[in-house]
Amino acid sequence: MKPLFINQITIQAEVMAVTDYLMDVTNLPEWNPSIQVIKINEDNYQIIRMEQAINQTETVTVSKESQKVIFQIYGDMLRYTLTFDLEKNAENTNVTEKLTILENHKLHLPIVFYKPIVKQAFAKNLTFLKQRFANENITI
Repeated sequence: MKPLFINQITIQAEVMAVTDYLMDVTNLPEWNPSIQVIKINEDNYQIIRMEQAINQTETVTVSKESQKVIFQIYGDMLRYTLTFDLEKNAENTNVTEKLTILENHKLHLPIVFYKPIVKQAFAKNLTFLKQRFANENITI
């Protein structure tokens, strides 16, 4: 499947530190300010947003595959995969974020109309992720 969009950013941290940080879903509110509550279930996480969003609630599973962290996200309106491809670049990590729609959605308009808004929101969160590493000097 073709991604709906791709965002890229470089983070000043080792690949393993970025991988470990992304794998811990409880870190999401630190770099995605719309997420206010995360409930930890046996084999997934329940995310609740307090701000207006396409999905107010989402069930998330996370996995790792080589140099990728993959979020499978099942929301009330939209189901998608969010893949973070991580590539070493000297002392930094290049992060390529890809969002792929999994199946038919329950949106009132074609997904293409939402694309610029969603892409921008996810790019903003990637910037917050980068800042998180810069401000906290995260090493895992």
